[in-house]
This record gives sequence, structure tokens and C-alpha cells, in this order.
Amino acid sequence: MMQTVQRSINKAVLNHLMQTVQRSIIKAVLNYLMQTVQRSINKAVLNYLMQTVQRSNNKAVLNYLMQTVQRSINKAVLNYLMQTVQRSIKNAVLNYLMQTVQRSIYKAVLNYLNTKTFQTKAKYLVAKDSEQFVCHFIF
Repeated sequence: MMQTVQRSINKAVLNHLMQTVQRSIIKAVLNYLMQTVQRSINKAVLNYLMQTVQRSNNKAVLNYLMQTVQRSINKAVLNYLMQTVQRSIKNAVLNYLMQTVQRSIYKAVLNYLNTKTFQTKAKYLVAKDSEQFVCHFIF
């Protein structure tokens, strides 16, 4: 009974924590990564475009290239970040949840082992086993 209740509680806790924690972590990480990565990509693209396009001094070409290149880079970076960050976040959250759930299971088992009903059952079983051993050894 104790095991089935604990299992259902653990499943419900895991599902709830996975949904809420993962959403907030993914949003925070994506916002941070998009800000930092986009700055560095924009600088690199601007430097490259400035070197190649500036020779012709064509502002219209620079604007067009900036818009199209930035869109494709943003899409590729977002897709890559979503895949890699989500994998690492899932692993980290699962490891954390496994540790916390395992601690709660250990606590529940220890609490049960410390109850009087379990201790009296254990004493009875040990006494019964020792009687059988003595009887078997004598005969």
C-alpha cells in the first residue's frame, strides 16, 4: 500500500515539476541565448558585409543582405538552440527530479521502518526464524 501510494505521488510530482520547471527554464535560457548569440552573429555578419559590400558603396544591397541573412541565421540559430538547450535542460531537470524523488522515497521508507508496527513484525519474524533454526539444528 505504501509503495503504490508513493509511486502515484511520485508520478504526479514528476509530471507537474517537469511541465512547470521546464517551461520557465527554457524561456529564460532561450531569451539569454538569443540576446548574447544574436549580438555576436550580428557583429560578425555586419563586419563581413561591410568588407564585401562597402567596396561598392551600395547601401541598398547592404540593407537587403542584412535582412535576408539575418532572417536565415536567426532561424538556424533558434532551431539549433532549441534542440541542444532542450536536451541539456531535460537531462538536468530529470537528474534533479530523480535525486529529490529518491530522497523522498528513502525518507518514506525510513519513516515506515521506524514505526512500531514494522518493528514488532520484524521482531516476530526474527524470533520465528531463530526458533526454526534452533529446532532444525537440534534435530
